[in-house]
Amino acid sequence: MATLVSVIIPTHNRAALVREAIESALNQTYPAREVIVVDDGSTDETPEVLARYGDAIRTVRTANRGCAAARNAGVGVARGQYLAFVDSDDAAPPDRLSLQVPVLDAHPDVGIVYGNSIAFGPDLPGEQVHHPVRPDPDGSVAEGIFFTTRIGFDSVLLRRAAVEQAGGFDESLRHNEDTDLLLRVALDWKAVCLDVPTGRHRWHAGRKSWDEVALRRAVLASTERVLAARPEFRERLGERAAIRLAEVRWEISRGLAARGDTVAARAEATLAWQLHRSAALAVWGTMLRIPQLVPAFLWTGRFLARSVGFARAHLPRR
Repeated sequence: MATLVSVIIPTHNRAALVREAIESALNQTYPAREVIVVDDGSTDETPEVLARYGDAIRTVRTANRGCAAARNAGVGVARGQYLAFVDSDDAAPPDRLSLQVPVLDAHPDVGIVYGNSIAFGPDLPGEQVHHPVRPDPDGSVAEGIFFTTRIGFDSVLLRRAAVEQAGGFDESLRHNEDTDLLLRVALDWKAVCLDVPTGRHRWHAGRKSWDEVALRRAVLASTERVLAARPEFRERLGERAAIRLAEVRWEISRGLAARGDTVAARAEATLAWQLHRSAALAVWGTMLRIPQLVPAFLWTGRFLARSVGFARAHLPRR
């Protein structure tokens, strides 16, 4: 008998987009699947759109508590042994589950299987293939997620037991709750990366991830919690853990500077400097002392950030 997969679609006020996500889940070539849509307190026509699907989907309606809570609500009613998530503005390739399920079936120590992700939408000149970080030879992808956050959640299939062991989604996070869960799962389970697209994510102005400062603050909170909860992981990372924290604070600083809040940007840069002192951070701190020059230098932010990443990459692993 084929293993049942629960496809969970959280949505909030996306009546115009959720149809495509639902259709992509219903049109999977893998037959043993259920589609659960969690309406996170929508106030638009979303309930009417969902009602048109009748028994083809299972609908859960909740008060508006955010994506993490909506996903947890979907997991709570799911019957499948494997869990796939599709955001309501995204879509799943039709062969996604057919490609991923056999991997989890064949490898009981694997909790995550993922692949490339295709970005699409009106804000892009054409479809773009995003390649994720790959697991280490031993199957661990925890360090890759920790340092890059570069796995598209739209491309992931998770073992339900792994999600439950990790404690589900952190509902205190309004951003980065998906990568936070992946990291916690990856600390205890192996991962497999497929060299094919298994996700499609839409780029448009309404994506919550466009708030770069809020996103990076959530990454920082998640990173600090994981390091506190898993001291053996922090010990394994050594100095690279502090460098990563400094990098995230630096990204927050640049985002604040772009908004014109140089006072808060300087505060974040100071905290980054306390975590890891580098020439690039020293230059950035100097720039922030001359606010009128900051806009002209912001375009160099990506180059400066990569200096931190370069230093981290060349530290020996423990």
